[in-house]
Amino acid sequence: MIRYTQMAKEHISKKKAISIRLPESDIYLLKQRALVTGISYQNIIQSLVHQYMHNQIKAAL
Repeated sequence: MIRYTQMAKEHISKKKAISIRLPESDIYLLKQRALVTGISYQNIIQSLVHQYMHNQIKAAL
């Protein structure tokens, strides 16, 4: 059981670097918000994607 728990933790903690193109104005605003909140803009993006994928937030498309 411990072995499977460890395997699950390793799978969850794995991260993959990606590249996306965003409007410069969005990046500027994102970095401004990051300064105010004390959270890196990369972590904000990561959190938003995670929340969206787990149906915690909805996208207005």
